[in-house]
Amino acid sequence: TCNLLFDKGGICVSQLVIDVQGLCKYYEGRTILQNVNLRVEQGDAIAFIGHNGTGKSTMLRMLSGLTPVSNGKIYRNPHLKFAFIPEHFPKLNLTVEQYIECCGLVEGMNKNQVHARADELYSLFYMEDMVDVPIKHLSKGTIQKVAVIQALLTRPDVMLLDEPLAGQDIKSQKNFIKMVKDLNDLGV
Repeated sequence: TCNLLFDKGGICVSQLVIDVQGLCKYYEGRTILQNVNLRVEQGDAIAFIGHNGTGKSTMLRMLSGLTPVSNGKIYRNPHLKFAFIPEHFPKLNLTVEQYIECCGLVEGMNKNQVHARADELYSLFYMEDMVDVPIKHLSKGTIQKVAVIQALLTRPDVMLLDEPLAGQDIKSQKNFIKMVKDLNDLGV
């Protein structure tokens, strides 16, 4: 599969981000997903909808590379940075600040960059008073904010979101929706 899509005149019109072909997922003898085909191009915004247990989270975990595919293929553009916000974030012993600093350093940021960006995000998500609290002691909504903050430390090219607003307060939800819309307007 090519990374760039061209029109008939040879002009690049978009970049292929994800290409799913014949995807199947089986779990404990059950078919979770069967023969799924999907193309996602730069700037696309899509949503998976359906009842609980129909494979939406499984699909996102497979797209992010965290869950193996039973059959079929998933192409992820290797030149793009993917950010995944899971529905269930682990309850770690690390404080919010320790965890976010580790994530930033892994992303190649220096400590000053991490702290400056993190402080901006803590403010947007009303977490300034919680940065020294171990993640395992936070509410579900606050843990979800930590997942969002780690995904937004640096600008991703692709965001895979699994109920990122679950448990978040209304003001944080509004800020997150605006940030995602702004990122999508930039081609994320």
